[in-house]
Amino acid sequence: MPLTNEEKDSITTNLNIKQKDFIIGHLTKMLEMAEAEFGPRMQSIFLRKIVFSQAINTYYAEPGIIEISIQENVENDKPQCIYQLGQEIVHVLSMQNDKPVTCLEEGIATDFIERYMDSIRMGGIVSAPNNAHYQAKQKTQRLFLNYGKDLIKEIRKSKPIISSITAQDLIDKNPEIPSDFASEITSTFYK
Repeated sequence: MPLTNEEKDSITTNLNIKQKDFIIGHLTKMLEMAEAEFGPRMQSIFLRKIVFSQAINTYYAEPGIIEISIQENVENDKPQCIYQLGQEIVHVLSMQNDKPVTCLEEGIATDFIERYMDSIRMGGIVSAPNNAHYQAKQKTQRLFLNYGKDLIKEIRKSKPIISSITAQDLIDKNPEIPSDFASEITSTFYK
């Protein structure tokens, strides 16, 4: 589901004119790319606002309404701004309040934004090898490389929340996935 006009208007209420076009342009492209790769955004989610703060996260401001928070020090750093927004865009596809994020979802988010940055020729911002995001990304890339890029998109047709995908869901979709690897990649993500 692409960004609605109502979302575009809502998202940009606290941004200056230059930021509005820049952020909406990239959010639109990122969301289209993420939906093409991992399946559509859940219809029950409304993206209300991008805020500059101390933290980088996606959260429910109220039921069904989410906001993305990125660090205020990236307001004038376009590559870092895009990177932080893109790291959160995968969470916009299937956000949930009551369950922690899995290594699978964080790995997808990190892999996704690094590929997006390369696609717009702003590569070079990557996770450090000792970083938990990098390690989750490596596992996700192994999953896609060995067991199919469309695996998550297929599972999301019946189970739309990425972090609710279980080891058994992965194995049911592709029995060649080792159970220990499936359990590891669907475990709770810790920074």
